[in-house]
This record gives sequence, C-alpha cells and structure tokens, in this order.
Amino acid sequence: MKKLLIGALPLLFAHQALAAAPPAEITVPPGFTAEVVHEGVGRARHITVRPNGDLYISTPAPAANAAAEPGTIIALRDTDGDGRPDLIRRFGDVRGGTGIRFHDGALYAASATAVYRYVFTGDELVPTAPPQVIVTGMPTGGFSNRALAFDGKGAMFVSVGGGNNICAERPGPEAPGRQPCPDLVARAGIWKYDAKRPNQQHPAGGERYATGVRDLIAMAWDPRSKALYAVVHGRNGVDRAWPKLFTAADSAEGVAEELHRVERGADLGWPYTHYDGRTNRRLVAPEYGGDGKTVAPAGRYNEPLVVVPPHSSPLDLVFYEGRQLPAAYRGGAFLVLQGGGGRAPLPATGYDVKFVSAPAAGKPALSDFAEGFGGDAPTLTQATARYRPSGAAVAPDGSLYVLDTKLGRIWRIRYGR
Repeated sequence: MKKLLIGALPLLFAHQALAAAPPAEITVPPGFTAEVVHEGVGRARHITVRPNGDLYISTPAPAANAAAEPGTIIALRDTDGDGRPDLIRRFGDVRGGTGIRFHDGALYAASATAVYRYVFTGDELVPTAPPQVIVTGMPTGGFSNRALAFDGKGAMFVSVGGGNNICAERPGPEAPGRQPCPDLVARAGIWKYDAKRPNQQHPAGGERYATGVRDLIAMAWDPRSKALYAVVHGRNGVDRAWPKLFTAADSAEGVAEELHRVERGADLGWPYTHYDGRTNRRLVAPEYGGDGKTVAPAGRYNEPLVVVPPHSSPLDLVFYEGRQLPAAYRGGAFLVLQGGGGRAPLPATGYDVKFVSAPAAGKPALSDFAEGFGGDAPTLTQATARYRPSGAAVAPDGSLYVLDTKLGRIWRIRYGR
C-alpha cells in the first residue's frame, strides 16, 4: 500500500486492494486481530473518535508541504464502509498536538496555552463554525502537554505540567530545590474548568483540582467509579543530578511512572518526592534533603494505584465500555506507552499498550495487551523503534484504535474475525 498524501486537497483517496495492506507487525492476545487501517499521517500525537465513526488526530504543527491543506488537526472518514478512512482533511491551528477529545458532540483540542471547542453542523467532517476558546493563558515553556478529561457533569479537567524536570535553584549537580517551588502556583497540577464556558483564564478562572504534577499526558474519567485517573511521568537523571547518592541503575529502575486515582486536593508528589517502584515507597527527593532512602511523610502525598515501569512514557489512558471486546475488558482502561529514554544501558521499556483492570472492582493490575510496536531489537531506542504508540480510542462498534506517533500508522484491534 502506498503512503497516502494527506491534506493536499479535500479529495477522496483511492485505497489499494485489501490484500496489499501492510502487515500489522504487532502481537495481540489470542482471539484478537490487529489490522492497519491507515498510514502516513506523520507526527501524530493523539486520536479521538466521533460518535459517527470519524477519526480526529492532533499533530504538533501544520503539514510541512507548502502546497498541502493547512491545519494541525487531521480528520478522517470511511466513506465506502470498508473499515479504512478514505477521506482525509486538515483544519484548525492548535499548535503542539496535545490533548484531543470528543465530549457532548463537540471536539476539544488543546495547545500548550489554550483549549478550543469545535461544534459541528450536521454530518460535516470539518467544522465550518470557528472554534470557541474555552481556556486561555496557560504557561509556555517547560512541559507543554495538556491532557483533557470530562466528568459528564459539565466539568473539564486539564493537566498543566511543571516547568522543568526538577525544581532546582540552579543548573548542575547537587543543586538544592526551590522552597517553595514556584511552579506550584500556575502549573504542575490539574485544573477543573467549565467545559462549555468560553474565555476562562488560567489559572484563576478554574479550580486547582490537584497538585504535584511533573508531566502528565495520560488522563481519563472513569464513568463506573466516577473518578479521575491520571498517569504521571517520573523524573529523569537522578544519578546525574546527585551522583554521590544515586547510581545509573537507581535512575533507570528506581523512579517509576505512577497511575493515580485523583481526588480533589490530591498532591502527586512533584517536586518534593519521587516514587521508587522497586521498594514501593515514596521517597523524599534529594533536592529537599532525601538520600535515596528517606521515606516521605505518611499521608501527605497520593499513593499510586499502579506502578508503571520507569521511563516507559505513558501517553494515553482510555476507559473501555464497549461490547466488541470480551466482557473482562469492560470497565478497565488501555494505557498507551510510547517508550522513552533514560534506561541505557538497560533495555528500553514501553513501546506497547497495557491493560489496566477495572479500578471500580478493586485495586487495578497492569497486564500486556498489544506489543511489538518498537521491534525486537535488544538495543531498542526511540531512534531505532519501528513505531511508537501515542494514542488510543474506542470505535463506535467497540473495537480499539491505536495510533503511532513516528510515521502515523493507525491499527484497529478487534476480537474475533
């Protein structure tokens, strides 16, 4: 199958015969099938599905090709019912390619500084109405990812990451932490806004729902337990910042990513602590007097429900309420791990999709679901990985879409044939 040129014109693109489709190249559990339904959207970030089945993908910037249709959001529609999008359009100017979700019939898309709401008329693929600015004034610099989640009662949650890996007084080794960390005023947290009220100013226009967030890209509302869940990224390079206290192995294996149930007022620990997944203890960060052994004060910080492997780069969290997959998956969530750095010389982690068992049924557990996106090389890195999964979305029929951020390939995973 030839790579599709997206956005050149708002035209129908002819598909190759089904037999010419590229191989799935990933491993899914017995009884499941994975099919490539589209490829070539390039540096895609996240994906969401409209109730009518149309797909919408966030990208970091408009197409590099000057002749291409401008726009940072890619819209795809299957017009002939073969399960593969054949109408591809670009629209919008939402820079950064971060959070994108459908909620209550409207498309929400976030840049580093603002959240936009697109309202559709009828069955149009690209909205003709201009977007509404729902939130504006979020800070530039630092971690610019803005995850979005909705509680179904009119609230929208937005993540605003910290300004740096740590909150130190100066660059270089053994730098003490800033006390208090100024990032905890207008960033490093999760804010709650009205999902439909235009021109809310960050941060005063919303409620600071949670704090202590270094970087957060995977976030979702669970309709069963009626709670917000989020996966935070652990710090990098603790051995470089404090070589007398931490080894390379401590950095590669001892600073976990964390899946949390986030209640109002929760403190997820950054920058004053980090979570050691080897010992299942929250430790005081060295910038604030920690030595790799000192445990953080009990009861002050949120404890993770699930410890996610260090440096696996969790990029999306999607709860499943469909009927196409077996019943055991209902109420659980799919966690997309893009795969990150910080593990050398140890093998990389991530480059797969995990399943999180239903949190409403008790303490959730992490299990394998779709693997092999990066390839089988023992020295797998971000540069050598074939694909890096970045987003997932549930189709109206209950099957699961998975998006790659490296080349822009879209898989559809189903149960049975």
